Amino acid sequence: AYGEPTNESLDAAAKYGWQVVTIARDWNRVFAKPLTKRDPAAAGQSPSPGPQPARWEEEIAAYGRRDAEQPPTSGGICLVGSSNIRLWTTLADDFPGMNVVNRGVGGCRLTELAEFAPRLIAAAEPKAIVVSAGTNDIGSGATAAEVLDGFRRLVTTLRADRPDVTIAFLAIAPSIKRWEQRERQAAANDAIKGFIASSGDPKLRYLDANAGLLGPDGMPDPACFVEDLQHPSVEGNARRAAILRPAFQELLEE
Repeated sequence: AYGEPTNESLDAAAKYGWQVVTIARDWNRVFAKPLTKRDPAAAGQSPSPGPQPARWEEEIAAYGRRDAEQPPTSGGICLVGSSNIRLWTTLADDFPGMNVVNRGVGGCRLTELAEFAPRLIAAAEPKAIVVSAGTNDIGSGATAAEVLDGFRRLVTTLRADRPDVTIAFLAIAPSIKRWEQRERQAAANDAIKGFIASSGDPKLRYLDANAGLLGPDGMPDPACFVEDLQHPSVEGNARRAAILRPAFQELLEE
């Protein structure tokens, strides 16, 4: 299971002799015959709608209830993204004196975030938005171009209501669990970095704190990850924050 803390499934596989496969590496071996996408229009069908936020409705609604009871202070930095943000419980301590708001939704993809992000940030009325997502897109087989498209859609959606908000993309971070995906993650990061650099938009930024999660050998430092080997530990987040604090301060002072 995603985020399984104890490796119970893999331990059971070893005990009972189950064959372990992964979609990322073994899809083409399981389904040897090439699959082709059908054009719904050609078949007289209506095209399928884009990603819907329904499966995240409970988490989104919980943020709404929390904001209604205790509205966040406006004008700060709102971090939106997947579980690497949602599980960043030391965010306030790691950015002391800064108005940072956590709006992570565990397991979501960047393409899905583009659909429901406005609801996450509405009450915060942030001065800047930091986006940390894309890992799950890459994990599900998305290409760099598809991840970039998701980010473009997210920018368009957010700017519809807040044309002057600064939006920063935090580079997809490496991890021990998904180390074999690092090249595709890097390609997605490069695609978004290039898009931001060529946009000419001073309110689009690219942030990279990945060095904080790596050891001297350039490999993910085990101290920076929790038991699932995917999500940053308190130490990992502290190292990321040390790199990001100057950039966050600039975002608040603009």
